Amino acid sequence: MPRPLTRRDYRTLALAASNGAETRQLAQLIEHSGALPPLPAAPMPIAILRPPRLVGRDRERAQLAAALASGHSTLVGGEPGIGKTRLLEDHAARVDGAIVVPARPGDARLPYAVMARALRSLAARFGGPQPGWLRGELARVLPELGTANPGRRDAGAFQRAVAESLSAWARAGLSLVVLDDAQFADEATLAALPALCGGTGAPIAWCIGCRAGDVPTLLDEWRHAGDRDALAEIRLGPLDPAAVETLLEALEIPGLDARRWAQPLWCHTGGNPLFVLETLRALIAGGTQTVDVAVSTDLDSLRDQFKTILPDTDILISSVNGTIALRGRVPNLETAEKAVAIAKPYGPAVFTPTTASTTHAPSRHPPSTPSTRP
Repeated sequence: MPRPLTRRDYRTLALAASNGAETRQLAQLIEHSGALPPLPAAPMPIAILRPPRLVGRDRERAQLAAALASGHSTLVGGEPGIGKTRLLEDHAARVDGAIVVPARPGDARLPYAVMARALRSLAARFGGPQPGWLRGELARVLPELGTANPGRRDAGAFQRAVAESLSAWARAGLSLVVLDDAQFADEATLAALPALCGGTGAPIAWCIGCRAGDVPTLLDEWRHAGDRDALAEIRLGPLDPAAVETLLEALEIPGLDARRWAQPLWCHTGGNPLFVLETLRALIAGGTQTVDVAVSTDLDSLRDQFKTILPDTDILISSVNGTIALRGRVPNLETAEKAVAIAKPYGPAVFTPTTASTTHAPSRHPPSTPSTRP
């Protein structure tokens, strides 16, 4: 591997290029300049790391506000990156007396891991229990409270102590507990929640965030209980193109034309807010100036390849969450297999014939538009 150039190398190259006075002055400048400074990297807009405001969730905000007013417990579900945590944090920030408690990977292996985290946060904010039986029960999972009550832990007694503590904290101002990432929570905590939440009209509302497809069995049974105290559910879907445009406007990135970028970004990410932000980060880090060019270039190339096997057919192509969605008429199965093989290097492919009557996702997404440079 060749070694890096030193100041002397630069000086030698400069002198070799010319014997003029200006070149000699440049050589002297290089010789006495010390270490050459690194080239500055393009700064990443801080708003991409955390957009300044939540967009496209007015309906869900209203649902959470209604649940809080009624004391009803709510499950907020959705795919990874869809904005569950941001919605819950935004909701909690609007409520006096709210706390947010995240479950974490590994909690499932330790009984009451999430409960202990919640109790510790509540005691720090609203005050710990007075010495006595109740404090001794909580000390079973919070050793900083002192000596635990003698004997083995009884689930019923421990749950009663937690319920009494919650009542005391409610009188001190607690109104909302947000439990996020419940897919990581331990079973002991989840089993206690239905009784602790108290049902409709309880003084404390609970909001539980959980990844769709990973809902723990205990939560799933609670939300399908079929009674008035069942866990209500709010399912977050992707942002629509208008909401993506609003998100881009909120970022206030210099040179970003939100109206122009919104549609191709929506097609490329399927409206997932995290994917939108990560795509922008990648484009900015790579020096790409226009996202519509970046998104459509590969698809235009892919369309050209399809023309080699389907010269007389209009092929509509879009990219949704990294999956290539295709719509077009093919004469036979062999040609369809060739089409899927062409798409394979670009990602998983879904092919929908135009003759089929279907509500498949590709029909909801517009085809990629031709590249247009500013």
